Amino acid sequence: MANHPDWVLKHKRKGTYINRVKDKYYLYAAHSERIPGTGKVRRVSDGYIGRITEKEGLILSKPKIKGSIEVLEYGREAVIFQLCYRFMESHALLSEDAAKMFFCAGILTYLHGRADAYLYGKSWVSLQFPGLLFSQTPSFEVERMVAKISSVLQDHFGEDLEQVMLLSGGLYKVQANRGWHMSEEHELLGHMRKRYGLIWEL
Repeated sequence: MANHPDWVLKHKRKGTYINRVKDKYYLYAAHSERIPGTGKVRRVSDGYIGRITEKEGLILSKPKIKGSIEVLEYGREAVIFQLCYRFMESHALLSEDAAKMFFCAGILTYLHGRADAYLYGKSWVSLQFPGLLFSQTPSFEVERMVAKISSVLQDHFGEDLEQVMLLSGGLYKVQANRGWHMSEEHELLGHMRKRYGLIWEL
């Protein structure tokens, strides 16, 4: 093993190796492969992990973003979805698309005062229920759905409702590098999630 300082070696784990360039240290992931026809083994790099400094320790590299990025509102929709999903099921006599429509329109109207294609496209509900058309949504059905949602949320959160909606409004779904990721949860929101039994990965 190379004669590296202890503050560098403490970051080395199985499946990694350290590369020194002048007075700077870099950590890489790696695995070993046998060379066909020989008894020798070679090291194959699996990618750069980060730079190691004595003061800051391991500084992880930031992954490069390839292609476009899409951001969807997620937190408030997720709160309503898990507490009020049964209201969509109560429209069982309607078509499946109509039941989804009333439920999604109710969520968007509760949050924004209206439901339209633009808000739908900016919300996580467009991933959960793709392909909905809001131009055919009866307003009286949506108003009923909004009233049900409002009642359930008030009963569940009580005086904490405003804070839960405010904090969860900062939680997003982000598409980057061909995958969906959730933005970082605020510490106070984490406390609310545990207190009220909320689940984010729906």
